Amino acid sequence: MARLDEIAEGLSAVLQLSPEPEPLGIDLVGHSPAEVTFLIRAVVDACERRGAPLSLIRVGSVFASNVVRALGPEPLQYGGTKVELASDLDRRIELHRFPIRGR
Repeated sequence: MARLDEIAEGLSAVLQLSPEPEPLGIDLVGHSPAEVTFLIRAVVDACERRGAPLSLIRVGSVFASNVVRALGPEPLQYGGTKVELASDLDRRIELHRFPIRGR
């Protein structure tokens, strides 16, 4: 099974190579909130290394408490990428290459 840092590298490659799907959604059933926080950081770092576009990460409510604890007070961000808590996502995250209009 792939490690989370390897998954992050793969996700950054997808974000770099194709503008679709937008957003890129990832279901994270079976992962702990700490693992998801690690994955968020790893994806941002991998995108930065590759020059892949990443403007926003929306995080499901199941993972919210750990993300807030790790990334600090709102507005949440890591490495210049905005992180948004989204109650509609549950155990899922969305990676947005491009800014969402109106936000």
